[in-house]
This record gives sequence, C-alpha cells and structure tokens, in this order.
Amino acid sequence: MKNKSLRTTGMALVAATLVVGIGSVSMAAVQTNGSDGPLHIYDGGSVTLVSPATSMSWSGDLLASSSSTDAAAAITCPTASTGYRTFISARGSERTPANWSAFKSGSFVDSTKTIAYESLTPT
Repeated sequence: MKNKSLRTTGMALVAATLVVGIGSVSMAAVQTNGSDGPLHIYDGGSVTLVSPATSMSWSGDLLASSSSTDAAAAITCPTASTGYRTFISARGSERTPANWSAFKSGSFVDSTKTIAYESLTPT
C-alpha cells in the first residue's frame, strides 16, 4: 500500500473543514502554511502526535485535532458552515474540489460547528 505525506493531508483537511463558509472566516488567524486554522495529526492507535514529515500507511488510524497537546480537541469551523469534507489532494489544489483525488463528507457534533475525533484514514 502506498505511503502518503501527512503534511499534504493535514493541509487538505484544514482546507476541507473550511470550504463551506469560507467567505465568513472569523476564527483563528491564517496559519503560516496558508491554512485557515491549526490542524494536528495524531496516530489513533497510540494517540501520539505525528510529525508533519512522517509518512504512514493509509491503513493506519489517523486523527485530526486543533491542538498539539490534546488529540481530543475539537476543530471549530466558521459559523456559516453547513458541513465539512476530509479529502486527498495535490498541494495547491486544496480549495478546488474538482481536483481532489478522494473525499468524504461529514456532519458536525451535536448541531455545533465543531468536528471531534475526525478520522483522516480514507475509507
């Protein structure tokens, strides 16, 4: 099975969580990598933070969090968001859904604009 860079996946998820409602971004300041908000990737098996330079098999259990110290920290989307998507794309194509290689849609937690324990592992 191919290994993929988590750096690209992480940037892709951040862009995906903000695709809907992007015009009303009022959350965290834009990150130095161009993302609208912070995203940290954890190994779901050991619940340890994964370095952006690490490559892992897609069969691994990867989780997304807004915190570098808490794997359970929720990701908050803009108030105008109606849902979110996790996806795989080439770097630079994160905001162009027609260029995504694969994606899945998700629903917010308890009618809020938050995402918790989001799996980054493709299905």
